[in-house]
Amino acid sequence: MDGVTQAVENLPRLNGSAQDALQLLKSLQFQLDLLAQQLPTFDEVQSGQATLKSWDEQYKKQAAEEEALAQPNKRLCSLSEHVPHGYRRKSLSEDQGPHCTIVMMCIQFYIATDPTDT
Repeated sequence: MDGVTQAVENLPRLNGSAQDALQLLKSLQFQLDLLAQQLPTFDEVQSGQATLKSWDEQYKKQAAEEEALAQPNKRLCSLSEHVPHGYRRKSLSEDQGPHCTIVMMCIQFYIATDPTDT
């Protein structure tokens, strides 16, 4: 009976420990619920990753353009890749009036007299 009496005497202490552990779990669950509200949704994560990928591509494209333009012996043909080929959603080859004709003549003259074409 000595072991049974000792077990009975330990029950209040064990009950108190179990109650303390239960309170701790409830507190941790409450904190987790608060933090879970701050987590982004799956769509927000996907959108952020897409934005990051877009910025990375833009940065790489800009760095490549700057590197290409920084080379002094670059041919006019390859530099033309970095020049817009249209104006107000129309191609430069479309007739847009006399100002376009003058611009096209200047471009043709510059290409014909390109000093790098030797």
